[in-house]
Amino acid sequence: MKVKSVWVDKRRSVLDNGRGHAAVVDLPTEKGGDNTAPSAVELAVMALAGCVTTIFTGVAPRRHTTFTKMEVTIDAEYPAGAPTVTSLKGTADIWSDQNETDVRNTFDITLRECPVGILFENAGLKVAWTVNVRKSQLLNPAIQA
Repeated sequence: MKVKSVWVDKRRSVLDNGRGHAAVVDLPTEKGGDNTAPSAVELAVMALAGCVTTIFTGVAPRRHTTFTKMEVTIDAEYPAGAPTVTSLKGTADIWSDQNETDVRNTFDITLRECPVGILFENAGLKVAWTVNVRKSQLLNPAIQA
């Protein structure tokens, strides 16, 4: 993997992943930016949430875990004056009609396989996770399977 960052102006840069995809990073106005995009730290935490949902969708079929919806929220503590995020609390809400233990086991495997999560752990920043397994509901009750 080879990525590139090109400075645009003030505190804004365009990131390129070398596969034809780009993202913009900027800082909030109070930190000298124009608040046109997430900061690099915000993007890193966003990548963690995205990694968890992505990896779960790969682990679930292997474990025969079905689900209809998943939301991952991460609260990152980034105190004023701190050089970076100091703690992370994650919540995974998973809608499934399967046994709660099976869904939680699938989530545990997901955490062991999530490369962004492993990166955070190797940097000494563990996520305190809460997993809520909720009963699936049809998005439109008028539609019957």
